Amino acid sequence: RILELEPLIGGIPVDGLPGWFHSDWFGYYNTDHAPWIFHAQHGFVFRFAEATKENNYFYDHVMSAWWWTNPTLYPFTYRFADGVWLWYQEGSSDPRWFFNLGTGGWESW
Repeated sequence: RILELEPLIGGIPVDGLPGWFHSDWFGYYNTDHAPWIFHAQHGFVFRFAEATKENNYFYDHVMSAWWWTNPTLYPFTYRFADGVWLWYQEGSSDPRWFFNLGTGGWESW
């Protein structure tokens, strides 16, 4: 059994890729520059130091906003800047696509 080494996101190490983890719910990410993490689709996001497994807070520098999510709700995220729920279209990258449940429209970052 592989032990969970990155408890806040629940990732396990990726063989042959030092610093990289895979989480069933969050995907692939690297922790070499923690508290900044590099996510395979989201890019660099800052993880709030007081985050827990059930309450993950990230600052997204591209979005210039904080968002919250957890293993049960992701790919839904709550963006604090405007108080809206976003649904992240998993796998989208450069740009990432989000459906804004407040406006009923798509946005890309």
